[in-house]
Amino acid sequence: MQYQQGAISSENYYQAINQIENEIIEAVQELKSKMLDHMEDSILDGEFKMVDIKKD
Repeated sequence: MQYQQGAISSENYYQAINQIENEIIEAVQELKSKMLDHMEDSILDGEFKMVDIKKD
């Protein structure tokens, strides 16, 4: 998204703020999803290592 400088109406100002808030929320949700995926992978990796240790 490109941001422009200059005079804007209050309606446009609040629309821009809402759009920025939505973009931040989307980015945070994406990061949460990536973190959960990473945590799940780490847990599964740890479980597989435990299974390998038990086999030995």
